[in-house]
Amino acid sequence: MATITIPGKTRKSIDVELVGTKYRVRPPKTAIAVFLSHSLQDAGDDTDALFEGLAKWCRVLFGKETGTSVMERLKNPSDDLDIEDLTDLITAVMEAAGGNPTTSSSDS
Repeated sequence: MATITIPGKTRKSIDVELVGTKYRVRPPKTAIAVFLSHSLQDAGDDTDALFEGLAKWCRVLFGKETGTSVMERLKNPSDDLDIEDLTDLITAVMEAAGGNPTTSSSDS
């Protein structure tokens, strides 16, 4: 009988600077990234859904505590961090990790 072994890929942390603050993020596995990306795409013009989708991404990328502080930065009017910065970060992290589900087609 044959034995098949699929070792999988080890995900490594990535150092990032997000609008003046340095962080260490851990890219999610592709299955989670696809789910998170669809939640952002499905948000459409619903700002509550958009913020919830970004909050989920932040918790996955940064961890619960740091992800919450990143979202607080987003809501702080005196902080230059904005939605586009977070979406740029998500795209860059996923590209650095070897795949970008945020640009995948949902026509399947």
